[in-house]
Amino acid sequence: MDTIEAIILGIVQGLTEFLPVSSSGHLQIAKALMGVEIEQNLLFDVTLHAATVLSTIVVLWSEVARLLRGLFSRRFNEEQAYVLKLLLSMIPIGIVGFTLKDRLDALLESPAILLVVAALAVLVATVLTPVLQIYGASMTPTLNEGDIVLSVKGSDCELGDLVAFYMGNKILVKRCIAGPGQWVDIDADGNVYVDGNLLDEPYLTEKALGDCDIALPYQVPDNRYFCMGDHRSTSVDSRSTTVGCVSGEQIVGKIVFRVWPLPDFGALR
Repeated sequence: MDTIEAIILGIVQGLTEFLPVSSSGHLQIAKALMGVEIEQNLLFDVTLHAATVLSTIVVLWSEVARLLRGLFSRRFNEEQAYVLKLLLSMIPIGIVGFTLKDRLDALLESPAILLVVAALAVLVATVLTPVLQIYGASMTPTLNEGDIVLSVKGSDCELGDLVAFYMGNKILVKRCIAGPGQWVDIDADGNVYVDGNLLDEPYLTEKALGDCDIALPYQVPDNRYFCMGDHRSTSVDSRSTTVGCVSGEQIVGKIVFRVWPLPDFGALR
């Protein structure tokens, strides 16, 4: 393998790692198309994946740090449940890998099989991590019109999460401000209070009461979430009875990553 081939493989791995496709699958396809022998480049393979892991940790550091903090908590929590599910999900792959290694190696030698695997990976990723395009200016400055983002399927959200949800035949993107049973109050200057505590909102560039026709303070109904856009003066959201609070059934998922435009490529929070 020469330098040009190494650069191409690095680019393929880097570009596909944060997209809803299999980076490893595309790497294998690229190797097969260029005639690079995997066994002869094991060190390069390990180095490439190690660099990928490090870059992922850097880009998603806030999420990694949250998981680590929760992991060492004495009380069983959502982070520990997530890590447990992650570990359990590795068991079937490990069993298949150890018991069918030779057969899988033989299959992966065929570019046609790799293309089928990549196609299935894209299909699964599309179902589990929908790609969405942002329309309108209700989420500026966090998200701008035309941005392309990845979401992770789910039916709930936490304070501060960016969530996509169905509203009629449209999908809206807003920020979760309060959960079931919590009290929300907004003063004339646009300051938001949840259960009497002023909400710290560093993601805002301006505050406004905006389009609000609900009686304040307002208690969020059971199994619903109070969501607002980051551009408070223009966003139509849970402050308006037109949208109201969002139910778990409406939620498409959490917005976690922006893939376009490239200068803003990275994790979202």
